[in-house]
Amino acid sequence: MNSFSINGLRPEPLKPGLPTLCAFAIVVFLSGKGNAVESDSPLSGIDPVSVSAHQLLQNHLEERIAELRSSKSGTNDEDEIDDIEDELDILFFVRRELRHSPDNKARSVQARVDAYRILEALSADPPVQNLPPINELYRNIFLGTLFGHGVPLVRDQNRHSPSGKTPASEESRFLYSEKEARFLSPGDLALMSPEQISKLDIGPHHPGWIRRSNIPGDRAILASEFEETLRRTLTQRLLHEGDLSPGRTYRFDEARRVLFLDEVYRSATSPKCETEDAFGVEWKLKWGDEPSVEPVANRLYLLAGARFTDLVFANGPGAAGVTLILNEPGSVDDDELTDEEERKAETVDQLATALDDFYGFDISPYLLDQGTIT
Repeated sequence: MNSFSINGLRPEPLKPGLPTLCAFAIVVFLSGKGNAVESDSPLSGIDPVSVSAHQLLQNHLEERIAELRSSKSGTNDEDEIDDIEDELDILFFVRRELRHSPDNKARSVQARVDAYRILEALSADPPVQNLPPINELYRNIFLGTLFGHGVPLVRDQNRHSPSGKTPASEESRFLYSEKEARFLSPGDLALMSPEQISKLDIGPHHPGWIRRSNIPGDRAILASEFEETLRRTLTQRLLHEGDLSPGRTYRFDEARRVLFLDEVYRSATSPKCETEDAFGVEWKLKWGDEPSVEPVANRLYLLAGARFTDLVFANGPGAAGVTLILNEPGSVDDDELTDEEERKAETVDQLATALDDFYGFDISPYLLDQGTIT
């Protein structure tokens, strides 16, 4: 195969491209604990804790699946099809959970709550009118409540008094009473004091976070177990698909050493391109002059109790770097070399031009060597 190879001096973090898993992770994080927001969502008015919500959620789910299948059959855009398939994978997961849970009361409630969170996260963004009034935004900035996330202050004499209807409606949704083994409604919270509410936690099977009482003393285990689980999952998938020889295991440190370029694409952030490794696993390769904070920040997120995050690595210089195999000469159409959003690159000059045009980024300090593979 004829192509060019470049060895990155200090490439920015690499991300495994696991569309379904990463999409699910995003869904979970967007739909975690937070204040209720009134909106025109088709889910408005549904109380997932209620038994009657089961059929309503299933109906909404099937309608959305039908819409996506119709959209998929009506487009030839590969990126749009990928996005649709990712969302369908998530919805099929929700369908399985709802179908398999009715006979178990505890699991049924958890399945409805999870389904509600996921479907809500997949809905359109909330309208601008749901943002706080401009005077409250200024108050947050100038009075410092922004740093307290807008949490209302409670006077000492009110700490042990019932919260009341309005304050209770502003509490996090789906708080769980371990003593009663159930999710609490706003009506339940209205009868509880702020002190009592402060001791509540998320449900035992929350899809995005681990309960505080279940976080181990050695939090580093959370990060290492997450990486190991993802590695085992990838190994099983690659063995099943025949992309990994029997008896071998997938290793992130080895797989990301040599990557094959798919395309450079324009985005609003740092210079990046889509690649895949020799086993067909997709990676996002990023460059940048600033320190690589994502590997640290994402692992801190896991240490805080998150169940999922983007798995990010930073490669070192020289022999610890990455070799990037460019697109094979003659395999790319002319318009793919000049596109204003996504570009292929058969040569180092074409790669450098794409990164400069899209990001104003000079890749030359990151290049150690180049050559042709024959």
